[in-house]
Amino acid sequence: MAQKYAFIDLGTTRHIRLLTLLPGEYDAPLLCTISEFPLDQTPDYEALSYAWGAPDAQDEGRPTLSLNGQRFDISDILEQALRRLRRPDIPRIMWIDRVCINQRNKDERNAQVAIMPDIYRGAVRVVAWIGEKTQDSDRALSFLKEMAMHQKYQLRHTWIGETRQGSDTSSECGEGRYIRPTEEGEVSGDDESIEDAWQSYSLELSEEEKHQMKNTTTSDMWNTLILNSKQSGHIISAAPVLYECVYYPFFRNARQEDWEAVDNLLARPWWSRTWVVQEIWQAREAVLQCGGSTLKWKTIEKAMTYQEGWDDMGCLVKGTKRWKSWASLKQRYGLAIHISQKRLLGSKLSDLLWNIWDRDATDPRDKVFAILGLVGKEYSDNLPDVDYRKTIEQVYREAASFIMMKEKSLDLLLAASGPNHKESLPSAIS
Repeated sequence: MAQKYAFIDLGTTRHIRLLTLLPGEYDAPLLCTISEFPLDQTPDYEALSYAWGAPDAQDEGRPTLSLNGQRFDISDILEQALRRLRRPDIPRIMWIDRVCINQRNKDERNAQVAIMPDIYRGAVRVVAWIGEKTQDSDRALSFLKEMAMHQKYQLRHTWIGETRQGSDTSSECGEGRYIRPTEEGEVSGDDESIEDAWQSYSLELSEEEKHQMKNTTTSDMWNTLILNSKQSGHIISAAPVLYECVYYPFFRNARQEDWEAVDNLLARPWWSRTWVVQEIWQAREAVLQCGGSTLKWKTIEKAMTYQEGWDDMGCLVKGTKRWKSWASLKQRYGLAIHISQKRLLGSKLSDLLWNIWDRDATDPRDKVFAILGLVGKEYSDNLPDVDYRKTIEQVYREAASFIMMKEKSLDLLLAASGPNHKESLPSAIS
């Protein structure tokens, strides 16, 4: 058996190691090299986002790779990812946290975690590995792509023959139909005029379209009229719309198996990890990979703009076999939508903390450390340091103290959970 790999200390805190995954067939042994680079002088590399898996087992029986000719133990999930990522003919340069950071050297771990935002921003691509292919995973990816393409089409076409430039929201309804405001920036008046518009719209529908509407999974889906909101990411142009009309091809009983496939895809551990928020939000470009299939992250973001429908999915799943598991489904979709939106990038520590607190972290301290790099510059003076020498309670107390002193807010105390919940932030400051 080859000698176990021994890390050599990094030259400075701004140096990183990069893994070169050597070419080979899927079943061939995993052969890699590892080299040190200044962070601002690296070759092009990709960063891997993944769930490590179960807590480390004993060395015996664990998968291994060859690292500079020495043995390096990895998890089953990372082995699967590397075999899928390996190319048959050319090397692939990657940054992978568990391989490129000496996890047993706390000084190095602290320094590397502190610069992780720069590492992920510096990657030419972030690959989000969510696991191997299952019976319905390709179906889920295809369905998400179909939703994204439909949304893209809706943003480019209208019945009145106009194309609005620069729109990143959905103000069309049906097959590109929408209602224009009476004047620029002005909503066309009252509920009666909106109802008139709906009546006019319904007269244009073919019998086939009306039949499709009757096939939807909720009876009142086609009767809701939503006025424009000025909130970021909502409908533009101050146009009253029938927003569900855009989504009608997907919220029908005939698409139940597609939704069940997406349910299963979003049940994978990757989506609920705390660290993926930073890994995806800092990425210049990202791709989701499941087995041998990939989907651009931009496609997922586009598909996730259907959140108006997903927010109301409770009524959409009534009467279906998905209803029994609605509580867990709602959380899954919420986590996926949260990752895709990046709304809180550059926010205050307290806002970020509240929004990641229901995510999973093997080390509870990472609930804080994983979001420090997402805090906006105007809120980041004297942020707590990444320090794995500190206890969970110390890390949480420092974060809470920073929030109360820097943001001058005591709202954190409203969530106090009592002394028996050792991993909760409020108990750590009580």
